[in-house]
Amino acid sequence: LGTATNNEASTVCDPCAPGSYSSIEGALQCKLCPAGTALDKTGSETINDCADCPLGSVAENAGSAVCSLCGPGSYSDVAPGSGILAENCKLCPAGSFSAVEGATSASVCTLCAVGTFNNEDGQVDCLLCPAGTYGDEEGLLECKAAPAGYFLPDEGATSSVNLQPCPLGTYSDVEGLAECLNCV
Repeated sequence: LGTATNNEASTVCDPCAPGSYSSIEGALQCKLCPAGTALDKTGSETINDCADCPLGSVAENAGSAVCSLCGPGSYSDVAPGSGILAENCKLCPAGSFSAVEGATSASVCTLCAVGTFNNEDGQVDCLLCPAGTYGDEEGLLECKAAPAGYFLPDEGATSSVNLQPCPLGTYSDVEGLAECLNCV
């Protein structure tokens, strides 16, 4: 028990490596702990030695010796003993971010502040709205474009109040300009 020969012709059994076990005497190979569990000792004899990953961590592959903390921009809210195995971290949704490692719930995902956005899941920060746009709400996936006839010269604008009309001798016939174009 807790060993395997790894070779039919061999009479010598080696202890099962971390992440594996053998509950059968004379086994040819050890069985891997399932994904979502880990086992850090050698010579284990039962699947019960494979421990569920704690909150905030996962084991993506079968045969893991240790669970890995979820990285920033993600979390794992799977509780040990829940009957669900923590195989993958869940990503914070687009429009939010998290810089926390080993997060245990979606509550760590913070909405992007006004004047910022992000349009991808699993981000560690938000980006400033580019010049020519503004963000007047939290949690934006994209910033709103300055309408034609107006411009926004600065990044991170937070309101349509920041819109500036094109001065005399210039124009803007498209949305999202950082500066108006000169009349010819």
